[in-house]
Amino acid sequence: MIIEHVTYKALPNTSTDDLQQANEAINTFLKRQPGFIYRSNSQDEGLYYDVAYWASEEAAKGASEAFMQSEEGQRLIALTEEGSVSMRHMLVLTDAMQCETADAAS
Repeated sequence: MIIEHVTYKALPNTSTDDLQQANEAINTFLKRQPGFIYRSNSQDEGLYYDVAYWASEEAAKGASEAFMQSEEGQRLIALTEEGSVSMRHMLVLTDAMQCETADAAS
């Protein structure tokens, strides 16, 4: 399993609504990609973080290439500060998951 970690800054004056809509479109796009497992998007002090899990490095790289060619990808790229993007692919060494809700645990 591979973790894809991407950080970027939004262009000045980019609205939260524009970013949310672009990221919702990215979620839909990613769900169509072979080997996609999970994605989260967060923000802290002006820096955005995307974390995605992929079944393999080939799946992660293939999705990255498809992203660059896609309408959804271009929409997010248009909101991103040039030169601020950093992307890494890392092999998962260990993982754990808790899938129960608080109601189910009581």
